[in-house]
Amino acid sequence: MRRFVFTAGLMMAAAFCPAVVNAYDYPVIGDYNSAYQKVFDAIKAGKCRSMESELKALSASEGISGSIYRSICFFENNQPKEGFLGLTLMLENQEYDEIVYVTNTQINKGNTDPVLLKFRGLAYFNIGDMNGALADITAYTDKTGDVSMRLTLVDIYMSMNDLDRAEAELEKAPKEDGYYSRKGKLLYRKGDFSGALANFRMVSPADAERYTQAQSLIADICLISGRFQCVYEAVANFKGETAAGDAKEKLEKVRSYQRPFSIYAGLTEEYDDNVRSENEDIGSSGVSSFRTAMVLDAKYNLYPLWADKFSAGLMNYRSFNMKKGLSSFDLEMHKAYVQFTRSTDTASFTPKLTAGILSLGNSKYYESFGAELASNLKLGEYGLNVPVKFEKRSYVASPDPRADKDGYVYGISGELSRTLADKYIVSLGLGVDVENTDGEDKDNTAYTLSVGTLAALTKSFTLSVSADYTYSDFYNSAIDDRNRPGLAIIREDKAWNLGLKGIYRLTNSMFVSGGVTYSDVNSNVDEYTYDKTVFDIGISYTY
Repeated sequence: MRRFVFTAGLMMAAAFCPAVVNAYDYPVIGDYNSAYQKVFDAIKAGKCRSMESELKALSASEGISGSIYRSICFFENNQPKEGFLGLTLMLENQEYDEIVYVTNTQINKGNTDPVLLKFRGLAYFNIGDMNGALADITAYTDKTGDVSMRLTLVDIYMSMNDLDRAEAELEKAPKEDGYYSRKGKLLYRKGDFSGALANFRMVSPADAERYTQAQSLIADICLISGRFQCVYEAVANFKGETAAGDAKEKLEKVRSYQRPFSIYAGLTEEYDDNVRSENEDIGSSGVSSFRTAMVLDAKYNLYPLWADKFSAGLMNYRSFNMKKGLSSFDLEMHKAYVQFTRSTDTASFTPKLTAGILSLGNSKYYESFGAELASNLKLGEYGLNVPVKFEKRSYVASPDPRADKDGYVYGISGELSRTLADKYIVSLGLGVDVENTDGEDKDNTAYTLSVGTLAALTKSFTLSVSADYTYSDFYNSAIDDRNRPGLAIIREDKAWNLGLKGIYRLTNSMFVSGGVTYSDVNSNVDEYTYDKTVFDIGISYTY
């Protein structure tokens, strides 16, 4: 179908040539001919309902839709109801330029019917003139109070990326399928995936196109979140033959995301101004050193029907101090694990079983077997992470039975977080860890309070600031008081940790990072008191 283009050149021609004015009483595309003239004569004669043969002849000659001429005819012959029906048909046929011509003509002739603003605003919106659309639709709703057009205002504000005004306008609209669909899109744009899913799931199947669009966006969110069963369920709800291509694309993306093997590898260079052993009874070296740390975590993944992902993996860590005489402070850890993740729209759960060995220098320090459960809950605008852990540790024999650390470690914590201004995440955490050991001096309960902020400063760079305070009560200890011979004290530790870290994304798989951590531990037992600062810079790769 050929489209009309109304240009300034046409207006200038009409100004200088009376013959053109007569011939171009109505819009013409291409060369004027007798087919146009017969249509124009029918309009002037008021034959709006009986000009079918003239319109068909024009369509056959020029390939032009007759809707614009029928609408012009009705308006010029004082039949606005039929004229607006013509505009509705033109809107359905995406004849937006033609709608602008007809509505402008009527408005310039003094027609004050606000419905003209509605159609012109819709045409402006579809051709990308958002300012014109906003002015017309706002004027229309102000004059008529038509709440149905509130949703169009929402669409306009969203196209202008004014999400706050879009949300304010949306709340004035009836809570029906159109509301829920747009609310879901709005929250999706704001990064509130949980809220978006809740609204998309409120869209009813009555409108197949809108329902399928909502299900498609549900599939996109679930794909990003690694919830592959959710993607399958959403695709199964697609309606209509036109959705087949989208369904095929979604399923192909699922297969590209489901990798049988995944790897995380990292290399970090650190400067530690007070190298300290993992074995607290060895304590601090009192010297500084550069240190190289390497980590490799390799997993084999399965994607069963009962879980989003099942993984079996091996994590390996090794650090080397560069300064001579500190080899006994080097650390090596190997941990095998199996885990799976199961998620819903508002929560995810990841149980995990582990078995590991930790060595200091070249000597084994302890073996461990453990179980963990990580729960991530979405509570409206907030997120709540609740990890729980249990671990049995078997240490090398201690020469002092009271310092024997063989036993069990239990822990539970909760971290509440919230996203602000779409790029800041603030968090507050509380945790309790208990060590129940064979040696009375090592039994302890530790209470931790933590705060943190993560800022996405650019699309590629994030900066985090963290602080935590831990109070450890060694309630069964009886340690000799060096300041008061013959007396024993119960050990208490108070520790502060402050951290600053930046991460820059080089590619979707590679990152560079750098940061600094300051630790200050005060104990009523002198050998456990220390402070240290560690600077680090590293690179990591994920596959």
